[in-house]
Amino acid sequence: MKVPDCSLNNVSGVYRLVNILTGECYVGSSTNLGNRLAVHRYQMTNGTHGNRNVQAAFDEHGISAFSFEVLKIVADKSQLIAHEQHFIDILKPKYNLAPMAGTCLGVKYSPESRARISARVSGEGNYWFGKVPPCATMPRSAEMRRKLSERHTGSGNPMFGVTPTHAKFTDEQVREIRVSISKGDSLNTIAKRYGVSKGTIAHIRQGRSYQGVV
Repeated sequence: MKVPDCSLNNVSGVYRLVNILTGECYVGSSTNLGNRLAVHRYQMTNGTHGNRNVQAAFDEHGISAFSFEVLKIVADKSQLIAHEQHFIDILKPKYNLAPMAGTCLGVKYSPESRARISARVSGEGNYWFGKVPPCATMPRSAEMRRKLSERHTGSGNPMFGVTPTHAKFTDEQVREIRVSISKGDSLNTIAKRYGVSKGTIAHIRQGRSYQGVV
């Protein structure tokens, strides 16, 4: 696998893994490009790569057929997913399983994969098959239920009013999106601007997400 000359450790950006024999590629992003390259090499060589398309191409052509290319260095890590989506839209990488960056939405599973998943979570494959969870048999008084409710709702929840670090948007971006909505921009226009789905913007407009951002 060909690698860039510069060190990519702790460098954040968007990259592509290219099969130089076929021109087909995989587009991804990482906050540590050097580490991501090492992970790709290790998993492909050991037959454990999480992307079945990449693994199949490696099994057929070998490691020398792949090139790791940096598409864009992204200093602002909160913008990684948006930049990754931009390159997915432009390059239309054949190896990517999902059409949307940062999500598994749109992934098409083979019949064999669906059967394995079903077996793992249903019937005897489910850990709780034939068992009764301890919480189901534990008696709780009205007072205990009230305290548990207060602990996990509203200001009693430690995440109340806090935007998680893994969220798609920063607080400032959410405010910008609300301003765009108030100005009459269409959901599709805003979604394309930030590289997300129309539904994601709709949730913000309807107050279903980022309720703690004011």
